[in-house]
Amino acid sequence: SSALIEHLGDVSSLEGKVQRAQEDYFKQHPIVETLFDNPPGRMRSNLEGRRDMLQSLYDGSSPIEQVTCGAHTAASCPDCPQGHGASWCNVECMWVSGGCVSVFKSETVLAVPDPFAFFELVLREPADVQMVSLRMGGQLTPAKKCEEGKPRCRAAEAPDGDFSHVLDDAELHVGRGEAGGSDREAACSAYEEIGVVSGREVFWRSPQSRPLPSVRCIRVTVRNPQQKPLVLRAFQVRTSQAQPVQLRKPLVVKHAAAVRTQPLLHAKSSETWQEQKNAWVLLVSVAYASGAFAGVLGCLATSWRQPRGRREKP
Repeated sequence: SSALIEHLGDVSSLEGKVQRAQEDYFKQHPIVETLFDNPPGRMRSNLEGRRDMLQSLYDGSSPIEQVTCGAHTAASCPDCPQGHGASWCNVECMWVSGGCVSVFKSETVLAVPDPFAFFELVLREPADVQMVSLRMGGQLTPAKKCEEGKPRCRAAEAPDGDFSHVLDDAELHVGRGEAGGSDREAACSAYEEIGVVSGREVFWRSPQSRPLPSVRCIRVTVRNPQQKPLVLRAFQVRTSQAQPVQLRKPLVVKHAAAVRTQPLLHAKSSETWQEQKNAWVLLVSVAYASGAFAGVLGCLATSWRQPRGRREKP
């Protein structure tokens, strides 16, 4: 039977273990990218690094300057491969789910500036936020086929050099109001901590499915030096204005969602299930009635077998 829910990820709950698992159903029924609506907004940060790449990874816009793909440059990361696939998508870009996408890299998190480091999304209009998803670190590189004269080969996927470049001690905040200031300063006047940012994949969902109202800023705050540099490869947001999640076939998925949901069973399957349920209920009822009847017969048989008491003479 097919799974109803698929959890995506490449890291096991066991520290240091890398694994990739995907249900067969979702290989044939990819999700339409409607889980996150990413409303219009501007990415800001006081971290050193290419801020145009930070904006590009959020909304897919073209960077201001050329991007470095490896041994060549291009106007944007999707232009890097030129038909050569993942091998032509490197350095400032990363191959994700069959496409070349922008990533933001910074080493400033190794020595946090006073009072703290941050990167944040400032929405054009306040919105009610339901979910926030962050993905950090590098990727698993594909296995290399062993060929004669080429000793570098391996039978399984292996982490790349940026795989562990994630935040290990940061905070997730939402902000309201306007504070103004420069691009290196916070844009909202009041912030509220809603979660912890640590590891390769961070998924936050509003408690009891109640969206946080009137959110203008979504900020990741880094107060302490981190163990590794930062590689941010996805920053996604879902608001109350997002469309319901749908599944279609076929479809090329640009960014895998944190959770994929299988559609409800179709009418024919529902009818079959209902018939099986009715048969099971009937069987249990018959078994219960048979057991009760057998118990009554047993009691009667026991009472018949007991010797009758002798009557006393007057």
